[in-house]
Amino acid sequence: MNSFTELFKSCFTLIIFSICFFNQPVHAQNQDRIDSIANVVISQEGYAQVASYRRLFVATLNEDLETSKIYLDSAKALALRMNDKELIASTTSDYATYLTSKADFKGAILEFDKSLKVFEELGDLDQLSKTLNNKGLALGRLGQFVQELETHIQSLKIKEELKKVDSEDKGIDYWDESIAASYWSIGNVHGKLENIEKSNEYYRLALDVYNRLGLIDDAEQIKENVAINHYHLGNYQKAISMYKNSIVYLDANKYNTSLAVIYGNLSRTYIKLDSIYKAEETIRKALALKDKHDDVSLYGLHLRYAGQIMMKRREYNNALSNYKQALSIAEETNSKTSIVAGYLKMSEAYSSLGNYKKAHEYLDLHRVLNEKVLGKENLAKINELEILYQTERKEKELIIEKDKVELLEKEAAVSALQRWLLGSGLLLALASLLFGWYSFRQRSMLAKKEKEKVDAELEFKKKELTTHALHLAKKNEMLESLKNRALVLQNESEEKNGYRQLIRTIDFDLKDDNNWENFANYFEQVHKGFNQNVTRRYPSVTPNELRLISLVKMNLSIKEMANILNISVAGVKKSRQRLRKKMNLKTNDSLEKAVLEMI
Repeated sequence: MNSFTELFKSCFTLIIFSICFFNQPVHAQNQDRIDSIANVVISQEGYAQVASYRRLFVATLNEDLETSKIYLDSAKALALRMNDKELIASTTSDYATYLTSKADFKGAILEFDKSLKVFEELGDLDQLSKTLNNKGLALGRLGQFVQELETHIQSLKIKEELKKVDSEDKGIDYWDESIAASYWSIGNVHGKLENIEKSNEYYRLALDVYNRLGLIDDAEQIKENVAINHYHLGNYQKAISMYKNSIVYLDANKYNTSLAVIYGNLSRTYIKLDSIYKAEETIRKALALKDKHDDVSLYGLHLRYAGQIMMKRREYNNALSNYKQALSIAEETNSKTSIVAGYLKMSEAYSSLGNYKKAHEYLDLHRVLNEKVLGKENLAKINELEILYQTERKEKELIIEKDKVELLEKEAAVSALQRWLLGSGLLLALASLLFGWYSFRQRSMLAKKEKEKVDAELEFKKKELTTHALHLAKKNEMLESLKNRALVLQNESEEKNGYRQLIRTIDFDLKDDNNWENFANYFEQVHKGFNQNVTRRYPSVTPNELRLISLVKMNLSIKEMANILNISVAGVKKSRQRLRKKMNLKTNDSLEKAVLEMI
């Protein structure tokens, strides 16, 4: 894994926290609002006063930690004096957020756990979900990405359930905004692990909500993260353009911490393009903002970027000095991703100075910690968690659809019975009712038992089909990734035969029709006679197009279709266009609707 990859991951972690560390991604407050709250808080009492002090804590946290701590201490003291268990838990969670901003991540997690225990005891699922989200951010700063994703998914599941049962109380917009915060956090985790497409997918979900609700601050911060993804994909000019747009917005609103982050990222991009003068100019702006924010981890990151610029200028001793200072900060804050990147930079500096013994020592440290934090085992667990969440989500959607169908059937049965009763005479109705009721009851019981049996079998098969499809898609995706890595290693290695054999084996598995046959068997059990009806209706449809229709019938995404069919996303889109022509669909006609309506 190259040095820029490590720096990307380290930087991404810092950006996540800088813009998204409170219950929801933070809306920075202007000075007028802070002054307005500060003017009235002294005259308030009880719950209103605690709430105002907590609002002041949030408003100042991103720019003035010490002032923020004063407001927090006031809120904590009041909560303790009132002996209110929920308020004490809330201010404990606030204190954990403060510790996170001070880079005391282990201490923050301990405080988050204290408040989580109380919220769970009280049954306050709303606060529980928000605190889980914040704990996940602290776990990410320690490089515990599996635990971070588990925590964010746990938070998201709680919010989704609360939205179903509580949307009329707090409103759909409240829960949509809360769920969007979880999408944002999960997108950040995938970004750190270079799952860029999955990261952008979650960012798009969050951005749709923020745009709809008019939350400009949140939408702008999501765009900053998308810019980082562009950097990682090699779209440097696009990233630079987005960074510059963000700088205009952040500077106008005096968001100093976020501004320092963007300058650092812009400098890193210029380094990648060898525009050293511009890189130096922007990193100076980032370092100059140090007095306006208290994020020591961010300062360490910028020192490392400055060291990279010095390496480009062949000022190796100066670079080493910066790297040492940056590594010291990373070790002090226990930021694992920054330590991983710091070891690698130290190795490069010592190597350039001819001290190969030291270079190897730091390179070994880098390899050991990198495997622990970002090794294959952790990445596999991350992918497994994502697949499990998506599978459960699809299962819930199937259950909801089934409930809707059953409700319509019941309404239709009731309506039919009413019409029959109205059309009959009273005496005939009474006489017939006894016999009809008994007969209907017996038939209904038999039909119900048979239907329950059939539905249970069909539901089980649907779950098997969905799970099989998702696992097949993920397997093909991972095989394709492994193949690309093998191709790179083959070009770099003198021993190429082994890699060629591995690539041939992967290609054989990707093209193995047994995979599709197994899938087709599951599909036929769930959708009996579907393929025969399609070929009868559209005789010119090819076997590959029939496969595509089957995947459309399952309502899978284009990405999932591409992985299962072992073609590109663009290839799926072209196949869909050809299929539309064969099915004589007009421009405004939906392919999904046409396929789903087929019996």
